[in-house]
Amino acid sequence: MDPNQPNINPTPNPAPVAPQPVAAPDPAPVAAAPEPQPVVAQGDTATAPASDATPAPQPKAKGGKKRIGLIIGIIVGVLAVVGIIILIINLVGGGFASGPIFESKAYFIQNKDKKYILINADGQRASEEVFDEAGDIVDGMALVKKDGKTGVIKENGQMSINFDEYENEIMTIGAGIYGVSVDTGDGAGYQLITGSNRKIAESDKPFVSTAFINDDDIPYVLVPQEDNAYDLYDARGKRVMSFESEKTPVLSSATKSHGEDYEQFALLSYSNGLVLYDANNLKEVYSAKEEDAPSDVYTIGRVFDTNRVYLYQSVLDDDASLFDDDRKALYIVGDKLVDLNSACSDGSSTSGDLVVCDPDDEGRRYPIGNDGNKMKYPYNSSLDNERATYIDATHFAVNNSKDKAVAIYVDGEVKKTYSKVSSISTMSDVKSRNSYYIIRLYDDREYKTIVVKADGTEVFAKDDYYTVSRINTNGQMIISNSYSDNAKKDEKGYFLYGTDGSKLYGPVYSLSIINDDYYSATTGYVSTSTYYLNRTADPLKDVKGMIIDTTGKEVLNDTKYVAYSGQEHVYTGMSIKITEKKTDDDDDDELNYSYSYGTKDVEIKYAIFDKDFNKIADDLEEDDVDTTNKKYFCIHKGDSYKYYNMDGKEIYSE
Repeated sequence: MDPNQPNINPTPNPAPVAPQPVAAPDPAPVAAAPEPQPVVAQGDTATAPASDATPAPQPKAKGGKKRIGLIIGIIVGVLAVVGIIILIINLVGGGFASGPIFESKAYFIQNKDKKYILINADGQRASEEVFDEAGDIVDGMALVKKDGKTGVIKENGQMSINFDEYENEIMTIGAGIYGVSVDTGDGAGYQLITGSNRKIAESDKPFVSTAFINDDDIPYVLVPQEDNAYDLYDARGKRVMSFESEKTPVLSSATKSHGEDYEQFALLSYSNGLVLYDANNLKEVYSAKEEDAPSDVYTIGRVFDTNRVYLYQSVLDDDASLFDDDRKALYIVGDKLVDLNSACSDGSSTSGDLVVCDPDDEGRRYPIGNDGNKMKYPYNSSLDNERATYIDATHFAVNNSKDKAVAIYVDGEVKKTYSKVSSISTMSDVKSRNSYYIIRLYDDREYKTIVVKADGTEVFAKDDYYTVSRINTNGQMIISNSYSDNAKKDEKGYFLYGTDGSKLYGPVYSLSIINDDYYSATTGYVSTSTYYLNRTADPLKDVKGMIIDTTGKEVLNDTKYVAYSGQEHVYTGMSIKITEKKTDDDDDDELNYSYSYGTKDVEIKYAIFDKDFNKIADDLEEDDVDTTNKKYFCIHKGDSYKYYNMDGKEIYSE
């Protein structure tokens, strides 16, 4: 969910308490199926069926009446099928945005009065309404609040639930799921509704979901029934399953470690049952077989992929807080559920950081194979001091420190070997989609640095003690040699290297990733309070900032700006004017120029550039620019406020 937009919950849930077995409630009526209401897809209009008042044509030949009767029968049949489809759409809550449930190109902007305005996917104002509060847009809808009343608005600007629909406030129960206080007939209770105002169920429990507390990233909700029975609903109002559980069931969520942005998964765990869901698309991806399902309740820890999911036991102490000691750990491995304590005996790791178990045999780590059993080291060397470094269960390296040898494995086969190894570590790219091994060789007082992809492909190899600072999603690397005493002058600093190991740019004093396509570089270091630079640079004319592309070409290098930063397709340049110097004579390697922000000696200004590096605004104070949101930015001077999308197009002003 977007952290820059608040998640509305006008009536705060009570503070979480330790889950207790849910007592069988008094018979609480579950909401009956609603009367079918026409649900219109966003942007569409309802179309009435064609009239059947047109006179039937007169027969022209023998057998014509039979043909006419057949045609009429086909038409009636088609209309009946269409009617059934419309009824089904109404019952399952149609009219939602297509695609994953969390995706939306619409968004809210916050105006100068800190009120919320809805902007549609085309960058136009979707509604003339101005809201006091606005939640995240989930499945094309969002909870909004105005004048103390709550409602739900579609991303096209139409109100799905009007502000005067309910006397009580609407609450966010989950991602795309809402609840409202009602009188159940037996006292106060809660009614569960979808964003399209379809009534799902009622409960007299203080939470509609007894296991779902203050986590609205899960588009599922539990509704307790009688005798420890529960119903699970999704954000579209579909009852996904019904089950019984002696222990309080738990819903938990996690984002995939390596993959596209925001690949969310949800786990439902209850007594003798465990189901994993793709939360973005509201579909089941794994269900434990009845004979394999644990009797204890588990929480999702880390998702490597849908075939490698780490779970840990939900254990609470007297203070209702989770603790790590003696917790059991499980892995979903393919279509199996693996008990790590059984697979690895004592000493199983419960960190979830590696798809391995850590048996108590001199600290060695073993991967879990596709059959759910631990794998033995196929690397034929001395077992003394042998360790494994893991990227995931099928990509790992075995390092024998006694032999100073490393073997890189892919799917159980050796893809690459190295000798004279002094160290090995792993690094993921900026979006955690790809992983790499960083290997250093050492022999006769000489170093060599090597970068190897998880599949065993070597992408960088160079003599000396190079440091890999960051790897972009496209595989390009920022590498420095600043700390080597043996480095030549033209090899000191930061460099950009391509996916084939070729040098593309550098050396510079600093180099950082803006996005997949551009990098920010500087010839000195500048911040709003302190100014540092190499001795070889003149602070008044030689220090500057650049933006370079993936080929190493400088696409923006205005000498007025000493630093650049970026977000999506918007770039910010910082200029600095210095009128006084202070030299630190105790440091032979660099000069130190130190000033307090806002004094007469230092003047800092900002500029904003669009995706084509055209200047949108210049000479801005720090408080004149707001780029904290991921979908828009704002430039304001005095009473003038202008809002732009991340392509630099103006979308709103006041």
